[in-house]
Amino acid sequence: MKCPLCNCATHTIETRAAQRYVRRRHKCPACEHRFTTREFYEEDTQLAKRILKYFRQCFPEISAEKLPETTPFEEARQSSET
Repeated sequence: MKCPLCNCATHTIETRAAQRYVRRRHKCPACEHRFTTREFYEEDTQLAKRILKYFRQCFPEISAEKLPETTPFEEARQSSET
């Protein structure tokens, strides 16, 4: 995973499994920035879509460049169908 601030490779410092997703804390060794990612299970794609929509609304300067248009589950499904 790359740092959203400086684009350097990051390290995973913590991983926790929750009921609907896996939460990972990352730390950039270059700029010391810490951030969290959540990997949603396939049945929760609607929740993932709502979260992406929320981030696009709240953080338009980031969302235009960093947030995907589709969820990873949709991309995997599309590639398996072709």
